[in-house]
Amino acid sequence: MERRIYWHTHHGDAADVEFVSQSIRELLDHLRGALPDLPLTVGALPNDLAEEIDWHLDCGQIGGAVSAVEKYSDGWMRYGLCVYCPDSTCAAAEAGRRRLPHAFWGINFAGRLSLTYVKGNRFALWHETLHLLGAQDHYDPQSFQTTCGIPTCVMQFAPDARTVEEGKFLCPETLKVLRKTCG
Repeated sequence: MERRIYWHTHHGDAADVEFVSQSIRELLDHLRGALPDLPLTVGALPNDLAEEIDWHLDCGQIGGAVSAVEKYSDGWMRYGLCVYCPDSTCAAAEAGRRRLPHAFWGINFAGRLSLTYVKGNRFALWHETLHLLGAQDHYDPQSFQTTCGIPTCVMQFAPDARTVEEGKFLCPETLKVLRKTCG
């Protein structure tokens, strides 16, 4: 089944939009390098859907945003939406932290919608985006220690430039899941 990930910047400026666009392109390049036949396309969220999504996010109604994304899925293509919220105090980020208190930087909802609300951290954006493709967290929820044996894995708790090595951030387990869910 082909996968399509849309990305969207929730109330950001032009620099925020460029950050997301570039970060998602870099992630796709890395994924295609590791999995050349990955049936994945990415693109900016269409404006008509962006308005609907923004309305739900402004109200902190994450379920409504997930439902809006689900309306666009069908039997031959699965959609997911990666949302970047540069304002960590917005209603959507607050709703994410209420749902999962240790989700300091981002959260995934139902494999359909990911929110990243730490400004300028492409690794956190990659982590939440990979959840849209079925990747699982690789940290213990009690200790927050990385569990996959790859200390630079992007699926660790709170990934950032200090903890993730760009060329070695996709651990074998994540690659296995991506092959299975996208193959």
